[in-house]
Amino acid sequence: MPPPDVSIITPVHNTGGYLRRWFDSLLAQSIGVGRIEVVAVDDGSGDDSARQLDRLAAEHPGLLTVVRLPERGGPARARNRALELATGRYLYFVDSDDYLGPEALERSVGFADEHGSDVVLARMVGESGRKVAQWLYQETVVDEPFPGPLLPWSLNVTKLYRHELVRRYRLRFPEELPVFSDQPFALEAYARAGRISVYSDYPCYHLTRRDDGSNITLTADPEDRLRAIEAIMATAVAFTEPGRGRAECFRRHLQWELLPLVGRPVLALDPAVRRRLLRGAERLLARHAGDWTGEGLVGSQLLRARLLQDGLPDDYLELLRYEAEHGTTPPPARVTGVGWQRTDGPALTLSAVGRGSLQARLEQLSGARRPEPPQDPRSAGGALLEHTVSLPLAELLPRRGPVAGSWSVRLDAAYEGPPVRLPVPAPSAPLPSQRVWRRGLPYLASAGAGPDGALALVLARERVSLRRAAHWPLRRARTRLGALLPAQRRGSEPSGSP
Repeated sequence: MPPPDVSIITPVHNTGGYLRRWFDSLLAQSIGVGRIEVVAVDDGSGDDSARQLDRLAAEHPGLLTVVRLPERGGPARARNRALELATGRYLYFVDSDDYLGPEALERSVGFADEHGSDVVLARMVGESGRKVAQWLYQETVVDEPFPGPLLPWSLNVTKLYRHELVRRYRLRFPEELPVFSDQPFALEAYARAGRISVYSDYPCYHLTRRDDGSNITLTADPEDRLRAIEAIMATAVAFTEPGRGRAECFRRHLQWELLPLVGRPVLALDPAVRRRLLRGAERLLARHAGDWTGEGLVGSQLLRARLLQDGLPDDYLELLRYEAEHGTTPPPARVTGVGWQRTDGPALTLSAVGRGSLQARLEQLSGARRPEPPQDPRSAGGALLEHTVSLPLAELLPRRGPVAGSWSVRLDAAYEGPPVRLPVPAPSAPLPSQRVWRRGLPYLASAGAGPDGALALVLARERVSLRRAAHWPLRRARTRLGALLPAQRRGSEPSGSP
């Protein structure tokens, strides 16, 4: 007697309210029940799931095989037990709270036979609020590369597999993982497969969110989830080469598993548990970051990943608290003080606390435009440090042309992302003016609140008398008086802000 075309493998745990719908969808398959077999493993259910399975098996002898495990061991053990009994040419893993569309098996098996596919990603849709990334099924593809841009994002096991592939490489689910145990299986199957296909022409698999939200991937212990993510990443490293493909796997695990695991909910955890999770995440990144450059992550996700990678758990928690309170990511830096510095000539100094690179900027408000003074960005690295950024006033004075003008002072701060231009708050009281010399002529620099309330720098020609000039140091008097006398005869430029 030839083997069935497909074996349905289903782990069951406390899903009595969904078993009728699951099994009815199998009975309704257009391929015909004579071409399928169903192996269901009850994983120590505490409800009436086992009794319902026994009744269904009695009503449909030869179609449904039921295995009962006395104690719960997790879906990995249940699926491995079913693999020992399955005889079909193909294997389709269908969870007991989900169901198949009526033509799912006929279409997916027929497609695999036609194209020689070892794995078929038959189109999945979400039900009852369960989300499925539909961009994975934009088109039917006969030969989808692994790792590639798509497959790392579809690591659930609810797909069609050629049984010979599973037998040849003795693919099994890691039973030590109570959650995410399907992802290492899917990763290795992709790596071993001769052809992987995507079938998008029909909604084959209906993924359901339980009414009570008790799906295991949603309720698993955080430390169990961290251990599982470590195993998944280790599998990805084992079966991919360094490069963009592996980096895409890494980004997926960060974006969909690791960063959500250590997101805002960790703030409510016991401090010891929270500390273990953050240390584990740091260790995981150190071990597997490899050639990942941060590509694909933006905003808060990228910042959080880098703080974990840099081993800054306190800063990481502070970031989470800020986001929880303000609903947005904090700026990379904040100005803590504004003042003058006299060393090597007057300079406007900004004291700032930040990470990454910090650089002062001026935005023209009035007067002649002049080039920015050359600066080297001050880098704070990943740690939150205090730095002083200076704007030497002498470098703002051109050799020729008008000098007077006003500028709004800004601070460019960048850490794992494009620079953010931040206004510098004006001090509560204006800073005392500073005299700056240009070709023997004095100018006054003042810093206070500009039109928008932020710090503005103003340069204006100082109006002086000969009597006042007489008090300047004698060694400078000759050159400066020589410059002033012709100007006094012509009439000085007006003083004050332009």
